[in-house]
Amino acid sequence: MYPKFYIEIITPERVFYRGMIEELIVESLDGQIGILKNTMPMVVGLRAGIMKFLNDGGEWKEAAASAGFAVVVPGEVTVLCDTVEMSEELELANIKREIEKEEENIRTRKSYRDYMLSKANLAKAFAQMKLKSKS
Repeated sequence: MYPKFYIEIITPERVFYRGMIEELIVESLDGQIGILKNTMPMVVGLRAGIMKFLNDGGEWKEAAASAGFAVVVPGEVTVLCDTVEMSEELELANIKREIEKEEENIRTRKSYRDYMLSKANLAKAFAQMKLKSKS
């Protein structure tokens, strides 16, 4: 059991989670990393993927998160992402439609910006599908 630290997981629409946790695992730009209470201060770029955290009740929670970043300071972490969703918030049919739409957008891209935006949306949709398939 690790010492607990405070976390806020924030999206533009809501505060997804706020409270004490023991451990956080995120998909950084360089791969998965774990964050504990005494992790050195840093800013971590995040890619779309599955975010896991051990809440103060000793239960692992998983969520599909889009790209963003995490700010780690002593005793506290703030995660900022465009979207973060629990498995029960996701519908498989909607995810499949989103994947099809973004794949079509990539094939018919009009600009580099549109291409990159579609790639980011596609990565988010695949993370959602991975999370949903676990439940």
